[in-house]
Amino acid sequence: MNYTKLNDWLQIAAALGVIVGLGLVAYELRLSNRIGWEQASADALDRWDNVSEMSLLPGMAELFLRAHQGEELSREEAIFMNAYIDTGLSTILHDYRLYLTGSLVLPQGWESAYNRIIQYYAGSPYARRKWETSKVAWQPDFVSVVDNALVAEEQRDVIGEIDYARVAIRVTD
Repeated sequence: MNYTKLNDWLQIAAALGVIVGLGLVAYELRLSNRIGWEQASADALDRWDNVSEMSLLPGMAELFLRAHQGEELSREEAIFMNAYIDTGLSTILHDYRLYLTGSLVLPQGWESAYNRIIQYYAGSPYARRKWETSKVAWQPDFVSVVDNALVAEEQRDVIGEIDYARVAIRVTD
C-alpha cells in the first residue's frame, strides 16, 4: 500500500476528529451555560422566597405600614426593619448582577422592571434615611441604581396601592 495515500487518509481522519471534538466542546459549553443560568435563576427565586418569608412574620405588616407612613420606630422595630430593607436590597443587587451578566433578561430594561421594586423596599421615609446613611457600604454602581430609582419621576405610592386593593376587594365581595 502506498504510504502517501495512508498518510492522506490519516490526516483526513485526524481533521474529522478535531472537528467532532470541537463540536463536543461547544455542546458542553452550551450545556454548562444553561446549567449556570438555571442555577442563577433558582438562587434568585430562593432569595425572593426569603424576603417573602420575612414579610409574613407577625407584626411585619404593621411595621411596614408605619415605616411608609413616616412614623417613628422603636429600636427593636428599627433593627427588624433594617434587616428587611437590607434583605430586599441584597436580593435586588443579586438580580442586578444577573442582569449585568446577561443571565437575567429584561426586554423592558432594568429601570422599568425594578424601579418600583426598589421604591417598595427603600422608598419609605424610614428606608430613605437608612439608605442615605448606609449606602457607602454598597457597590457604587448599585448605589447609583437605587438613587436613580428613588428620584425617578414616577414614584410608587405603596400606601395608596394597599388602600386601593383593600377597597377593590371589599367592593367585589
